[in-house]
Amino acid sequence: MAGDKLLFVDDINDSGRTINAVRDAMAAAPAEAVRFAVLMDNVRSAAAVNYRAEAIDRAVTKDWFVFPWETVASRESILADWGDVPERTQ
Repeated sequence: MAGDKLLFVDDINDSGRTINAVRDAMAAAPAEAVRFAVLMDNVRSAAAVNYRAEAIDRAVTKDWFVFPWETVASRESILADWGDVPERTQ
């Protein structure tokens, strides 16, 4: 990867677990070579991103976001995903 630059793109940085897992996996890469971009960034997340389209505060915004590419999921699947992290909507 010498000289390469990587941009990871995700729909939402909510808890920060996904971004921190990728950062851990990429620990050998120089920090300036790895960047993260998200559509929605929770300001209370455990992970900071480099680029975001919109910032939200999960203590205020309790909405469950369904992105267009997720609408093929069944209602049951979406509710099951929501149930995995109930503190998002408390």
